[in-house]
Amino acid sequence: MSILKAENLVKIYGQGENEVKALNNVSLEIEEGEFVSIVGSSGSGKSTLLNMLGGLDRLTSGDIYINNKIFCQFYLIFPRYILPFRLLNFQEF
Repeated sequence: MSILKAENLVKIYGQGENEVKALNNVSLEIEEGEFVSIVGSSGSGKSTLLNMLGGLDRLTSGDIYINNKIFCQFYLIFPRYILPFRLLNFQEF
């Protein structure tokens, strides 16, 4: 059973010529009982990915599910909703 699933996560900083894609269609699925490490070179998007998975930052697009329940969708997260996502009790999932 999948406990964490991310589909097509995109995070873009800046605009126009200054646009930087920190995450470009990243998808992952973590099964119950798995141990996962995220590795990569400096600037590859590791911290950005963890911030997205933890609800600490807004996605440009994509979906995150915890135990097959929607955790966030890019169009549902606005600054006033970020705090409740940080306080989410994961034991309820």
